[in-house]
Amino acid sequence: MPKRYWINLKRERIVQELQYKNDKLKSNAAVLKTAIPNEVVNLLEDSYGKISDINFLNHLNNFDVQSNILKTMLKTDLF
Repeated sequence: MPKRYWINLKRERIVQELQYKNDKLKSNAAVLKTAIPNEVVNLLEDSYGKISDINFLNHLNNFDVQSNILKTMLKTDLF
């Protein structure tokens, strides 16, 4: 068989392999986009617990106190 035929076969095989790898990467990316790390889940659960609490306003007051302490410690004017 002519050399050109083998070159075309090799190109087709490379293209197929690259398409397969590309599809695999897209699939993995889709899974990673929907996965939420445990740290984030825990933070969300904690935050939900705080805002679901009857004393939600107390948590807001604590936030103001904590932010003032942090501002003083950092000596910045972020707020």
